Amino acid sequence: MKNGTLTKEVKEAFSDHPWKAPMEMVSRTLESTGSWLMEYYVPRMKLGVFHDMAQDVIRRNPGMAPTELRESLQKTWASVDNRMGQLVYDNLLWNRTLRDSSHLAIRAVGWTLGTIRELGGVVWICSNQPTTFSPGMDLSLGHRTAYLAGDSRQTQHSSPPYNQYLHTGHGPTELRDYFFSSHGRERS
Repeated sequence: MKNGTLTKEVKEAFSDHPWKAPMEMVSRTLESTGSWLMEYYVPRMKLGVFHDMAQDVIRRNPGMAPTELRESLQKTWASVDNRMGQLVYDNLLWNRTLRDSSHLAIRAVGWTLGTIRELGGVVWICSNQPTTFSPGMDLSLGHRTAYLAGDSRQTQHSSPPYNQYLHTGHGPTELRDYFFSSHGRERS
């Protein structure tokens, strides 16, 4: 705005494509108002989460060989991508048509796909656990299982206040209200 390029760009857009310009302006405005969040804060939050998870990997495996450590840290970064979105779509090897059409069909493709991959990993990890335990056995199930537990717990904390209290005027009254909140209507 200070150097006048905004006014110039708006005039050019309307003179070139008067029927297309309003939608383009709305799109550009939405993109620029959210850019500070997506270009500054989200990448830094992802780095912070990765730092904590990487420290945990290193602490749990002090004698890990460098190649194993690199592979483990790559899996950790993939887990951070899955949890926090902003996937690198080039790493998925999708063609452009598939990528663009998926963005039209699903609002947050990266976040949705990441959640599916992360929770699918939990199913895989849990299904490959031994059914008998022996003394000294490592019982940790990893970051993905912790994500599932944390996600479930977050739902328990956020759903009742919104769904129960705002819709009915009273908080949860029984345990199932934390999983299936009442809206003042019959539960399904």
